[in-house]
Amino acid sequence: MRIEVIDEADVHVLRAMSPAQKLWAANRMVVQARAMLRHLVTTQNPSWTQRQVDVEVTERLGNGRPA
Repeated sequence: MRIEVIDEADVHVLRAMSPAQKLWAANRMVVQARAMLRHLVTTQNPSWTQRQVDVEVTERLGNGRPA
């Protein structure tokens, strides 16, 4: 297991953000992660339907399964 420490510059940026800005940033990370995972799953399984891809992406994000 690898433990990473937040950079001091990042600490200052995060402390300067309002709760709404932090929520927006967290949401953007989830949206981007979902898009990248959707691309990965679609590329690995080109014959799957959109529904199958959606189910797999949701399963991986919800259960923390590795990409």
